[in-house]
Amino acid sequence: MIEPQGDPWLLRWDLGKTNFLDTDLPPAFLYYNPGPGVRRVTVAVSQHTSRVHDLSNNQPLPAHRGKFELTLAAQEACVIEIRNQAGAAVERLPK
Repeated sequence: MIEPQGDPWLLRWDLGKTNFLDTDLPPAFLYYNPGPGVRRVTVAVSQHTSRVHDLSNNQPLPAHRGKFELTLAAQEACVIEIRNQAGAAVERLPK
């Protein structure tokens, strides 16, 4: 459920693993930086079919060549949702 991201200060929660009531929702992940400084994480998504939405700030995140970069300030969290271009749910991200 909680997965490290290659940086000891960045954590990712797979929110789909805690949502047992509605399994048809698109994949959503909470990223959290409990550390003292700014951290960045690059996340891979399907290059041509995925779009990423920042639910914390209610805005789309630009993806380039199937990847997007998320920047988190100290003690900041962000929830992202991954949908295909048509707005439907997509497959879960690999661990």
